[in-house]
Amino acid sequence: MKKSNNNAINYSGSKKDRDMTVDLNYLNNYPLNQKECIYLIDLEHDTIAFQKGVQNVLGYDGHDEGQTNFLSMYCHPDDHELVENIINATLRFSNRYPGKNVKSKLFITLRLRKKDDSYTKIFCKFSVNSTDQRGRIKSILAMLTDVSFMDTDEVVKWTFEASNLNLEKFRKKIYRPYHDFFTQREP
Repeated sequence: MKKSNNNAINYSGSKKDRDMTVDLNYLNNYPLNQKECIYLIDLEHDTIAFQKGVQNVLGYDGHDEGQTNFLSMYCHPDDHELVENIINATLRFSNRYPGKNVKSKLFITLRLRKKDDSYTKIFCKFSVNSTDQRGRIKSILAMLTDVSFMDTDEVVKWTFEASNLNLEKFRKKIYRPYHDFFTQREP
């Protein structure tokens, strides 16, 4: 990943990888309200390539470039394992079918810790920003919106949209660790 003089980030790798340029002027000028922030997450280099509006939403000045796992770092402890399972499974699925899921999206609502140590309900939309030549995800664009004014329950809600996805089977895979959590009631 190289930053050029014209406010663009150029993703270039080996000859096998396709060059991808993200115009930072577009992201800098992207209109956000006081309850929204955006991240450009570079999975290939494990960095946050761009962030905007984080202080308005979560109170942080920004996250270090290496904190690409900020979502699981700041999510409520009760939600942590489920959120990790969801994120990891969506990435594995998308990379298992490279090239077919360039339009895949993950929508998740969860509780995130703010700088003042309080929790707020956040709706996150993750979409593929760039892929390599084989179709594997290189970077993700994340839009986070504070929805605490209308969603106050303590439940993680999510859905995943992708080609060739059987959502019911995918959900069963996500919730498999919790399958025997509750016992069967006797008749």
